[in-house]
Amino acid sequence: QMCIRDRLRSIDLLVNRTKEAAHTEKYLGLLYPTEEFKVYGYLTNTQIKFVLVLDYDSKAKDAEVKNFFSRFHEIYADTVCNPFYTADENITSKKFEERVNDLISQGF
Repeated sequence: QMCIRDRLRSIDLLVNRTKEAAHTEKYLGLLYPTEEFKVYGYLTNTQIKFVLVLDYDSKAKDAEVKNFFSRFHEIYADTVCNPFYTADENITSKKFEERVNDLISQGF
């Protein structure tokens, strides 16, 4: 949990630096490898942060992680654009959960 909080701060720092450079890339890449994990980041146009934590020995390629984030962002957007979703509340949709589980089960 401490690791995730630190990575969110890393995303904030990276976002602040890239704003100056008119950065439009959503995929932030590998934020921080540790001895146990690789932490990747993604930032939506609306400043929502997604973090993916993989085992350090994961064989996931950068393009695969980028594709994962892109597909996850699509699932997320479909869910929060649903008229029955209440903004700023936890997502409790079973369909969202199923779609995310399907995405994860496809692996890297």
